[in-house]
Amino acid sequence: LLALAMHGDILLALRVLLVCLQVLSVGAMFLLLWRLTGDIHASSFGSLVYGFVPWRAHMLGGYAHYPQALTFLWLPLMFFFLDRLMARRERRDALLLGLVIALSLLSHIIYAAASVLLLLVVYRFGYSGSDSAGQPRRPFTGLALSGLVALGMTAFFLVPFLVEYRWRMFPQHITGFSAPILGEVVGLRRDRGNYLGLSVMVLLLFAVVASGFRTGRRYATVVIVGL
Repeated sequence: LLALAMHGDILLALRVLLVCLQVLSVGAMFLLLWRLTGDIHASSFGSLVYGFVPWRAHMLGGYAHYPQALTFLWLPLMFFFLDRLMARRERRDALLLGLVIALSLLSHIIYAAASVLLLLVVYRFGYSGSDSAGQPRRPFTGLALSGLVALGMTAFFLVPFLVEYRWRMFPQHITGFSAPILGEVVGLRRDRGNYLGLSVMVLLLFAVVASGFRTGRRYATVVIVGL
């Protein structure tokens, strides 16, 4: 539709789409930080950091890895609807969370799997067992409904992918690609430039530890920006 609006200029349509996704992802992060902190200054600052972190420009501009533009949008929305589900335990929030997970799976299955893993970590360690009224703060039924919605919406893609997953594993003999070198993946080797994989792993480890200690909301803002 954007290409038609741009009179067939696909390159211009792609650029407009990436800019729109950038703005939407910043808005999604702002909603998440505003919900967690209630501080407009902290939310604005964290959203800007999230929108202009060098990792995004490196992968989108340098490697043309466009599925990440969608992942940057879905990731904060996942945690936003998870927090709403934990607080209100409404079916609508569970359905919306499942929808966002499904869109993430359709955008990039590997990034979605990592995002869901982080979501489960926050679900397990980021919320206390019960609230002041004695009601459970971790409604398993709502999260299970989200999972069923996500699987139902993506079954047409996930089932063929899992059936043929052996053809997608490294090394791919047909294309002749070799398995990735672990040192390059985690950023210990500089053969491939500024991959920054090691810094991402450190931030994820920091997020897991901080969630386990049940830190305050202001301190958790740093963790969210790191994610």
